Amino acid sequence: MGTRDIFLRQYWLLIGGILTLLVIFALDMLVLPFGMAAGELYVVAILVGLFTQDRRFIVCMGILSSALTAAKFFLAAPEGIFWTVLFNRAVSIMAIWITVGLCLWLCRAGETLKAAHDQLEGKVRGRTAALHASNEALRREKSLVQLLKDIAIASNESKPLKQIMEYSLKRICGHMNWPVGHVYFAARGSGLLVPTAYWHLDEPERFEAFRKATEAISFRAGEGLPGQVLAKGEAYWIQDVTRELIFPRASLAVELGVRSAFGFPIWAGKDMAGVMEFFSSEISEPDSELLDIVSQLGTLLGRVKEKKRAEEDQAGLIQSLNSQVSKLTCLYNVAKLVGGRKTMGEVMKEVGPYVVTSFRYPDAVRIRADFGGATYVSGAFEETPWKISARIVVDGRKCGLLEAYSLEERPRGGDGPFTEEERNLIDGLANYLSLAAANKIALEQIEKSREELRNLYRRQELTREEERSRIAREVHDELAQALLAWKLDLAWLERRISRDGPGMVSEKIKAMYAHLEDTLREVHRISAELRPQILDIMGLCEALKWQTREFQNRTGIPCELELSPDPVVLPPNLSTTLFRIYQETLVNVSRHAQATRVFSSFERLEDGRFVLEVRDNGIGIKSEQIADSNSFGIIGMRERVMPWGGQIDIQGFHGKGTLVSVTIPSINSGE
Repeated sequence: MGTRDIFLRQYWLLIGGILTLLVIFALDMLVLPFGMAAGELYVVAILVGLFTQDRRFIVCMGILSSALTAAKFFLAAPEGIFWTVLFNRAVSIMAIWITVGLCLWLCRAGETLKAAHDQLEGKVRGRTAALHASNEALRREKSLVQLLKDIAIASNESKPLKQIMEYSLKRICGHMNWPVGHVYFAARGSGLLVPTAYWHLDEPERFEAFRKATEAISFRAGEGLPGQVLAKGEAYWIQDVTRELIFPRASLAVELGVRSAFGFPIWAGKDMAGVMEFFSSEISEPDSELLDIVSQLGTLLGRVKEKKRAEEDQAGLIQSLNSQVSKLTCLYNVAKLVGGRKTMGEVMKEVGPYVVTSFRYPDAVRIRADFGGATYVSGAFEETPWKISARIVVDGRKCGLLEAYSLEERPRGGDGPFTEEERNLIDGLANYLSLAAANKIALEQIEKSREELRNLYRRQELTREEERSRIAREVHDELAQALLAWKLDLAWLERRISRDGPGMVSEKIKAMYAHLEDTLREVHRISAELRPQILDIMGLCEALKWQTREFQNRTGIPCELELSPDPVVLPPNLSTTLFRIYQETLVNVSRHAQATRVFSSFERLEDGRFVLEVRDNGIGIKSEQIADSNSFGIIGMRERVMPWGGQIDIQGFHGKGTLVSVTIPSINSGE
């Protein structure tokens, strides 16, 4: 009940009490007999005053009641019963004040009870308020705990970073009952906070201008709300952004009704990974409870950012490694192509598929290679506006072009559909192919020179053999016949002189005859060495037997020769080659081997190959002697078998001798 209601109540009770007193006084004066103690009726007025719970009113009623009771006595007291009436009036006044005392006691008791009631009610209200405050604090704490729990659960889920951040913005905005939330991320190594597209907007259309303005601004330390958080390294609260000089978006905030702002850091370890900022449409006091937990929220979200960054770094590293592996594989395959016996035309024809696989999008890349006037393409080739190319240059002269085309434009940054690594790969491959082309040309020229030298050597050998054959024939046919005629003439002279008589002439003729015999044998030897007639007449096997006997007779070194039991028929030139190698080998044995025994063999194997082997028991040739570029005898033997596709294997065994093995593949004996 209000103060005004209490006043009105007391006012009307006072009027009622006075009216009651007047009514009782009227009754006492006009109606009741004089001798009657009518003063007891005034107790009613005192009881009316009791309802006011005001002791002054009760005392006032008692005084008025006593005065009116006494007034009746003085106004109309009869003489005969004076003392009786006085006694009655005195009793009435006593009753009035007894009633006043009782009413005062009741009033005081009521006041005491009311005070106790008010005190109890105050305590109850205080306890209730404290309980409500505790419940509210518990509710807020529970809400904060639930907020932490929800964000912790979300941060541990394998969801995209954008989804986790937007969920966290929504939960924090819902807890604070604020309409706007946004995230800034720290750019690595720049000291800048750059805006993201991570938002929570209760009314997207209303805050569209604010969103666009925010996404167009980056902050350094100390600039704007995010910059203050970055500079201080802790949460920052602005009660009224329209009064903050550091808030660049204040004009838009006034227009959109944004008043309070709040931001806190997102920590990735010891580094600040970003800032979350929130905006309210009303001025709000700092929320100390929220400020107490934002460090935990920042740590949780920082772990998410750090985890996603690590996943992105890992994915980027894996992608980079895969890219490097693809490029190394491409380079390795191209190196294999170049390192083989393929011509540059064949290399350029096959290089395209290897290059395509090294690109990030191989299905959208086509390669075209031009070299030496020929063009080679990979796949279903199609020219497009998006290409990269590099020239193939040999000796400062362009001789080819390597081009990569993208069938579609896939932006990957400022360099268009191709990455910088892919551009470097094309440039590197073009340089490598330039070197390879130069090497191929040089090798072709060297090989051509070698082939010309071999042809010249073979021609010289053929000419030498033909010249030897001619000289041998002339020596045999001309000189030997002349010597033989000379011998016959000397024999005739000897017979005639012997018949006519001996003498000094006969002795001289005998000496000339002996000298002629020696000369004739020497002529036959020279003729045989120039070109043994047995090789042309009897074949290789008989020639090998003859050469073995000659070696044994000349050096005194025992030499065994084992021949294939089946007759062997070879082309004349091959027979000459094997015979000359055998000759050269025996000469080397006699000059260098210090051997006491030689074993030779010549046979035809089951697979058709011919094998000539010479083994001695000498000191053994050294490996450096075999590889010596001045070992012209060994070089000559290798050059002899090369036209036939054969090979010579020379092995030296220290202190045990040397093995020379000549192998000729199967050939047509009619060649």
